[in-house]
Amino acid sequence: MAWDFETEPAFQKELDWIDALVREEVEPLDHVLGNPYDIHNPRNQKLVRPLQAEVKKRKLWACHLGPELGGPGYGQLKLALMNEILGRSRFAPTVFGCQAPDTGNAEILAHYGTSEQKKKYLEPLLNNDIVSCFSMTEPHAGADPKMFKCRATLDGDFWVINGEKWFSSNARFASRIFLSRLSRRLSSSGNRSPRCPTPYFLSSSVSASCALAKSSETSCSSRRSASPIRP
Repeated sequence: MAWDFETEPAFQKELDWIDALVREEVEPLDHVLGNPYDIHNPRNQKLVRPLQAEVKKRKLWACHLGPELGGPGYGQLKLALMNEILGRSRFAPTVFGCQAPDTGNAEILAHYGTSEQKKKYLEPLLNNDIVSCFSMTEPHAGADPKMFKCRATLDGDFWVINGEKWFSSNARFASRIFLSRLSRRLSSSGNRSPRCPTPYFLSSSVSASCALAKSSETSCSSRRSASPIRP
């Protein structure tokens, strides 16, 4: 989409409001609160929830989402202009309901989750009642899916997940973990077929699926319940 470097007046008013809120109310939170993902911390709830209510009242909550999920469905241009402001503060994405990795995880659930998964996980995730993390990186492979060793095997009524994941940001705060594992359906060259997207598993709880060795490490070896998400 082309942009002639002039923002439509109506949206410029929204950007001005966002700029003022972030500057006056949100940026100070970076100096008095800890982690934005520690949503159950009483101090976070006391200071962040009222600001989220203001954003929702202004209809600027989760602007990356379409109307069917409670957002205005802004396109990339408007989102870029907003994120230019939100990027100034660690707490701004949480105040506006657009924090990673919850945004991407919510989109995965919205597109591919079952009705039960959406009810149980998507709705509270969109409301920031829970936070999630995305476990992809492995010690030997980085984020290259062709080198993953993590495996998920169906054994009776259980999925047995074996592997090691590192740098799963905010795993200690997450209520749900989206775990990517290797698909065995690779081409002879080692590349994933376009018809075989990366499979994901949604753990029912962090403690059920993973042992957190460090805040940035997640070692998974589990025989507990995990829900597959099938694109």
